[in-house]
Amino acid sequence: MARVALSGEARLSRRTALAYGAAAIGGLAWLGGCALTRGVGHARASPSPNGQVQTLVIGLPAITGTVRGSTIQQLINTALEPFLQEHHGVRIQQASYPGQATTQLLAALAAGTGPDVLANSVMPPFVSSGFLLDLGPYIREESVDLSVFPAGMLDYFASSATVSPTNPQGTYGLPLDMDQRAYVVNLSALDNLGLGYPDASWTYEQYGNLFVRASAPASGTTPQRYGGMLIWRGYDFSRNMPSPGELHAWGGGFVDATNNRLCALGDAGSIAYGEWATNLYQQRAVLLEETMTTGATNSAFTKGTLVVHSVYTQEIAITADWKGFSWDFFPMPVGPVQQTALVSTNFYAVNASTKYPELSWELVRWLTVEPTFSRFLMTALLYPPARLDQWEEWKSIVESVAPSLSPLNLNVFVDQAAANHLWAGRVFPYSDTEVLPILNTASPEILSGAVSVSEGYQAIATQIDALANA
Repeated sequence: MARVALSGEARLSRRTALAYGAAAIGGLAWLGGCALTRGVGHARASPSPNGQVQTLVIGLPAITGTVRGSTIQQLINTALEPFLQEHHGVRIQQASYPGQATTQLLAALAAGTGPDVLANSVMPPFVSSGFLLDLGPYIREESVDLSVFPAGMLDYFASSATVSPTNPQGTYGLPLDMDQRAYVVNLSALDNLGLGYPDASWTYEQYGNLFVRASAPASGTTPQRYGGMLIWRGYDFSRNMPSPGELHAWGGGFVDATNNRLCALGDAGSIAYGEWATNLYQQRAVLLEETMTTGATNSAFTKGTLVVHSVYTQEIAITADWKGFSWDFFPMPVGPVQQTALVSTNFYAVNASTKYPELSWELVRWLTVEPTFSRFLMTALLYPPARLDQWEEWKSIVESVAPSLSPLNLNVFVDQAAANHLWAGRVFPYSDTEVLPILNTASPEILSGAVSVSEGYQAIATQIDALANA
């Protein structure tokens, strides 16, 4: 498909686009951390060879609110115009999937009423149900270069493909964005405590020491101060265990790298990270991410009762409002094996039952591989791009729209993307109903010290490995 450029009435001028972004900073703070597990749909139509109108439905993230008098959906309609201009006679209408979009979308697809193109963040249940079209033939036929996307996201998609009932080597989605993590550090709090600042070379051990030294118990009316907050996203973002990004930095993980039917939590790297994290938690030097809302976390950070935590790039709009104290972005710590940052698993995919597979593929390709739509999301909403080569542009846009962030180290995100230090994790070929109860039962016992990390992680691995023979 030919590369599309914004033109004519569909084009957002730089002044207008930056104004949208500025409005997003001032009035759409909810955008930060918005989960893509909520979706809306857009229907598009294109004339068939016999002149009849065909309808194509695309499910996009449900981001509510207005920017300069326009709803986000209206802005998205404008951003889609270049694609629609290449497919004459197209019109767009919208439908929504309220509540938990994964459940809603799965039910709609099972009933035959799902969108032709959908966006979500949890790929395995869609693949295992046979609901997603294998995009591999289109990718190969058009020689699409997937190296523009993070290897860590593509690895997650490849791992998710193994649960397919038809082709476990298929490609069932392409990245929607590259929502990566980085640390934020309250420098004013460190100044008040007489503690030095971290730098880009800091290891997990060095941050662990800082977390301990920066923490303090509650005293009178003074609340507990925590040195840090650990990313506790769990297996496939289930929030029950450590993040796959951090485990990967230590050479561990949930899923074995060579055989995804086996669990890697019993490996030395996984146990080493688990011991590091659990020790800090038991000393009350850190919080676990799952224990606080995003709003409560950011409030504690701005007040200095939480000194270090991590943010997604989707939360940039929120950080622009942090004023009255000194803070900055820092890269994720250097692990014993590698340096990795957790990245999202948000994807676009095509309904396997669509009546218009080629047209649906063309739209997914345009939304992901072509830079136009990603550029709109960056400019109007400060959304992180999916392409590795668009992060310098993202940084420039953020600095233009949010001047207060310009002095800060936004290069952290640029550098992590350039180095491909991004990891989403892998998945087992088992259902969540088989895996999650094992993790959910063991996690509190390990954190409380009822069982050691080594004993607990090895027991988890043994139970999950047994599923291979069930």
